[in-house]
Amino acid sequence: MVSASPLRARSNICCRSSSIWGSSSEARVMWELCHTAPPSLKAVNLRLFFLLLQVPFVALLLLSGILLSRAVDANTQATQYAEQAHEEIAEVNALLGLVLNMETGLRGYVITGEDAFLEPYHAAQARLPQAIRSLEERAARLSESERAERETHLNNFERLVERWTNDVARPEIDLRRVSKEQAEAVVASGRGKALVDRMRAETAAYTEAAQASLQAREALAARRFQILRTTLLLAGLAVLLGSALVAWWGADWLSRQLGAVGAAAGRLARGEQAQLPKSSLAEQRRLAAAFNSMSHQLEEARGQTQSHLHELEVQERSLRQLGELSDLLLAARSLEEGAQVASLALPALLPESSGELLLFAPSRNILQPLAAWGTAPGRTMPHDTCWALRHGDTLWPDERSFAAPCQGAELGGCPYICLPLTAHGETLGLLRTTVQTQMSSADRTALQGLARQLALSLDALLLQDRLRQQSIRDALTGLYNRRHYEDYLSASLGRASRDGTPLTLVALDVDHFKRFNDTFGHDAGDAVLVQVGAALKAAVQPPYEAACRPGGEEFALILPGTDAATALQRAEALRQTVEGWTLTHAGTPLGQLTVSIGVAEIGSSSAAELTRHADEALYAAKRGGRNQVVIWQPDLGDVMENANTLVHS
Repeated sequence: MVSASPLRARSNICCRSSSIWGSSSEARVMWELCHTAPPSLKAVNLRLFFLLLQVPFVALLLLSGILLSRAVDANTQATQYAEQAHEEIAEVNALLGLVLNMETGLRGYVITGEDAFLEPYHAAQARLPQAIRSLEERAARLSESERAERETHLNNFERLVERWTNDVARPEIDLRRVSKEQAEAVVASGRGKALVDRMRAETAAYTEAAQASLQAREALAARRFQILRTTLLLAGLAVLLGSALVAWWGADWLSRQLGAVGAAAGRLARGEQAQLPKSSLAEQRRLAAAFNSMSHQLEEARGQTQSHLHELEVQERSLRQLGELSDLLLAARSLEEGAQVASLALPALLPESSGELLLFAPSRNILQPLAAWGTAPGRTMPHDTCWALRHGDTLWPDERSFAAPCQGAELGGCPYICLPLTAHGETLGLLRTTVQTQMSSADRTALQGLARQLALSLDALLLQDRLRQQSIRDALTGLYNRRHYEDYLSASLGRASRDGTPLTLVALDVDHFKRFNDTFGHDAGDAVLVQVGAALKAAVQPPYEAACRPGGEEFALILPGTDAATALQRAEALRQTVEGWTLTHAGTPLGQLTVSIGVAEIGSSSAAELTRHADEALYAAKRGGRNQVVIWQPDLGDVMENANTLVHS
């Protein structure tokens, strides 16, 4: 009876501490230490026992020894069962953890499609049968009623795992290899979640059954202990008093020791750093060493978690910015708009760097700058001066051991990388940026993903530009067609009226083109039209002035910001240029070519009226003998009655 009370007090305290610390190795060390009394405590208990019961209470000593032996055996059995119950509950939790690992790995694979996320799934699947067999072996050692209840929960859990594997996991894996959307549809159906929730319920029921058995055993042990204590009380007040004193001392000692552990654990749970001081007792030193080691490991894990969270935040921000860049580039209507978007986005996506985005111009075999940031010069450079374009692949800084710097790569002497932008087997341009000498694989993957996104966006913009040009350009001469001529004239007229600036329309017609076409053939006529179109292209100043071919041998120049007098001089220069040509086609001289030109400046007229004025001036030039330039005057209105005859003569 002397050591029974302190032993039970220590057991209860340690069990509560074990529930706080879980099933880790540090918790097991602490639990074992709590069930091993310090040497000084054992010595004190034995001295009190012999002093109190040695001579005058030999009979009581024998009785107390028998009762004490029974109490110790009962308490030992209860303690052993408590250990087994805690281990059983820990195995049940571990069993559920394996299922959750399988579910987590499956979810990661469905989201990313990478096989690496299935490693936890396969590892947990391999360990699951052994975990279930271990619990079945534990259940076999229990009473018949307890065993039946445990086996029922285990069988239900095993069937649920099999259903989840066959009906959810394997179909999701197979579907994810075919289509992410189909796999996500299976996830969205909720079948997997429902089965996992039922598995949780089965493990919870198993745990409740184990805890109920444990509580029943503890209650039985408590009742037996109460009976024994009452018996011992009747056996002798002296022995009971000594036992009470020893129990009080042991409980107080353990309370102080474990109270320090509990306080340190509380600080650790709040995220604070906690350390236990060293003690002269070997058991306390082992406990402090285990706790301090665990505290240090948790501190390191907390730091790693914070670092990982920061990396995830950076990656999430980069992905969000990359998505915004993709959306804006898809919404761009031209390369110019795309270049503006890239100029704003690339410095944000590649902070603390300098670089440039270059577009390949195949017709000139050069790289033209679309965007530049930092100290990058953003200059035009020959296509074949970049080693990455020659190599046909990205050149990282550590792969440039023997390669000379690319021409035009003046990026402050910093290490740089050239990423060719290719789409559908075609080289579209180059992304060049300064980088760290040592880059992680994640950074390299992100940079290559950015290059791929830029390449696809450039390809879409170039295709869009080609289609737009095809819709507004004349196929023969490359000049703007009638549709664009009418739209652009209306837009320019509105802009000139709004801003109060001049606008002049020049109408041009090839003289005697029908006769020329009949004499030399359509091929020669097309060659003449191409030659005239080239002259008109050279005569305008982009981007606001436009050379157009409304149809046939008719041409027009839209000259925003140019008054009639200046337009007259430019039209006369154009007429003289055409007059001075000596044309041949297929070795046949074509003779002299002349043009008639009409010039009309905007007043308060509409686009249709301005066109009519230019045509009237053109017809006046033809009626006046052709090969001349005429400015529209109000008295030219009677020219329209001869328009059709002159245009087709």
